[in-house]
Order: sequence, then structure tokens, then C-alpha cells
Amino acid sequence: MFELGEVIEWGRKSKRSIPIFKTKGETTFITIFHDGAGFYLFSNDEKYFTLDKFISNLPRGTVITQINDTWVNADILEED
Repeated sequence: MFELGEVIEWGRKSKRSIPIFKTKGETTFITIFHDGAGFYLFSNDEKYFTLDKFISNLPRGTVITQINDTWVNADILEED
């Protein structure tokens, strides 16, 4: 099911069709960007609720260069 909703991409607001997932239990959907350089993550799994939890669950060595519309300086990300 899809709903029309407002999204912000690259600093611009637009209306876009947004998927609505009706699931039972913890479920995660990942869709890869058209250019393979990023992804959308849709989840009701608690380990992805905050950005800190999400980052802590990435495989060791994962390089993060951008979060939403913000470029990330590697120095600001905490290391284990």
C-alpha cells in the first residue's frame, strides 16, 4: 500500500508515493538507490530506531560518507 507524503531530498521538499508496510513482528526492508551508492531502510526493528543504534549494527569497516542530506566527517563518528 502507498500513501502520498512530503519528503525532503537534497534540501528540497516534494510529494512522493510512500510505501506503507503492514507487518507482524520485527521486519526490515532495504532498497538500494538507483546508482548503488546508497539505500533506504524501512524497519520496525528496535535496533534501527536511532541513528546511533543503526550505525552500531553495521558491519565493522563500513564507511559512512553521508546521512540524509548531510556529508559526514569521519572524525565525528565514534569508533569501538
